[in-house]
Amino acid sequence: MFPLVMISLAAFHISFTPPAAGACNGGATSAKAAVVASAHSPLKVNPETAKIRARIDSAIVMLEAGSYREFLQEFVDPEFVEHKGVDAIMEEFEKEKADELLEVLKEIRTAKPTYSNHGTIAAFKVPEHHHVAGPLRFVRVDRVWYIQN
Repeated sequence: MFPLVMISLAAFHISFTPPAAGACNGGATSAKAAVVASAHSPLKVNPETAKIRARIDSAIVMLEAGSYREFLQEFVDPEFVEHKGVDAIMEEFEKEKADELLEVLKEIRTAKPTYSNHGTIAAFKVPEHHHVAGPLRFVRVDRVWYIQN
């Protein structure tokens, strides 16, 4: 009996070189097959983009749970929250913006942002069917990404 071996092909790069014409000799073949294990995805992701995506995933969980106050304190630009105050932002956000933002975050979670201001601002294009003016911007403050607008 052979042991059952399961391989996830997503973790491997496979290349196959077919034999040259007439290279087969009595059932033998000169074909080379190489399987190279790779711990990395074939698509390279900017480390800052990966951090933003992780923040987006966490924000989605918090919004789906209805934890709006915690969301505002954790994910919105601290300068904006400090200037306006959580209580002042909370009512409008809960009534008018939370559901829309949740849907936008779900749609942009795998999108590629455009960086500006020396890589401290990342802008994601928002699909047109949302009622959001312009891109959704994230700002990096002390190595943490926050929603800016």
